This record gives sequence, C-alpha cells and structure tokens, in this order.
Amino acid sequence: MGKKNKNKVTVTLMGKEIPLGMPKRYVVCQDIVLAAAYNPARAFAAALGQCMRKWRPQIAYKGDALAYGGEVIDHFVDQGVKPSEITEAGVFAFNLLAGRVLEAAGVDAEEDFSEAPESSSS
Repeated sequence: MGKKNKNKVTVTLMGKEIPLGMPKRYVVCQDIVLAAAYNPARAFAAALGQCMRKWRPQIAYKGDALAYGGEVIDHFVDQGVKPSEITEAGVFAFNLLAGRVLEAAGVDAEEDFSEAPESSSS
C-alpha cells in the first residue's frame, strides 16, 4: 500500500514504510513508462526499484526496464514479498515517473482526456 501527502510519497513493503523519490535521469523514467505497454508488472517493479530511497535493491539498471523489473521482482519474492504487494507498491512509484514524463512532454497531468474533442467543420 502507498501513501501520498503534499511532499512525500511512501509505500509499505516488508513491513517498512519506504520513501519514494524521483530517479536522477529522465531517460530512466521514460524507459520504464514505455515498458509498461509490454509488461506492466515488470514496469511497476522497475519503477519501485528506481524510486526507493531506503532499502533499495542493489541491482544495476542497464538500460532495459523489463529485465531490471524482473530482477526487482525476483529480489523481493526471494525475501518473501508477494508479487501482488510488489505490483501495488510499484504503481505508486510508476505514477511518479509517469508524471515526470508527461510534464516533460508538456502535458498537464490533471488534463481530462475522457471525452472526445469537438469536431471542427470547415
């Protein structure tokens, strides 16, 4: 489970409250957000691994978000964490990354895209 207050996002994993923060490199955020189209669970785990500020797995990110996410899943499963808990915590981390990617693309994260735009007839 995760919590978000004004300036701090945390998740609970392994019975510990873990603060999340943004990776230093934008391209890591972009890689992970794009990877979600292929394997959301691994992308969420990759986001979690990159955003953890305490108890972060000692796994090097080598430019492949899906491979990294798989290693993060294995790391936590080996410690007794259920895959569903990893995914749940990873969603909070993923949302941080997605917000950064959207912001860099000039898209307002609060924008509502649920309705079709009005057609303009010339």
